[in-house]
Amino acid sequence: MIINKERIERVEAELGSLQDGVKRIELGLNDKLHRREEKISKLADSISASRGTPSHNNYDQARSSQPNRGENERSHQ
Repeated sequence: MIINKERIERVEAELGSLQDGVKRIELGLNDKLHRREEKISKLADSISASRGTPSHNNYDQARSSQPNRGENERSHQ
């Protein structure tokens, strides 16, 4: 006959295995997500390069390096 202590130990061991499995799944999903983000970024860059338009990231960088139109107009008045 199995006593409660043995049942608890068995449940704890199974829970540990379950947690390990969930952790492996989580790491695998994070890795897949990261690779897909990289592929999407490369695809967006290649599409924008073929169209001759800046990608989202390049557009933001280009805007931040240009003076603000309102500030530029004020400085000439």
